[in-house]
Amino acid sequence: MALSRDLVAAVVELRSKNALLGIRSASSRLLAHLSLLADDDGYLALRGPWTAVALEIGLSHEAVYRALADLEGAGQLRRDGKDVWLKTASSS
Repeated sequence: MALSRDLVAAVVELRSKNALLGIRSASSRLLAHLSLLADDDGYLALRGPWTAVALEIGLSHEAVYRALADLEGAGQLRRDGKDVWLKTASSS
């Protein structure tokens, strides 16, 4: 049973990653990825560097930094060091 649970979890993770990679816009892909990691209040503490995030979601680090600037400029997220707050429906 444990093996079955592990396999199901692996399939779910791969499907999720495949769906992310299908998002063409760098900003949309980054926002979707961060939304998956954030808590219900839209907060997440980044565990590694943004370059690692770029590798996870199949973007160059330059594209991630541009997307971050775009998302911050649009008010979709706020950063302070490794702390990230996403705009949530309740914070609109």
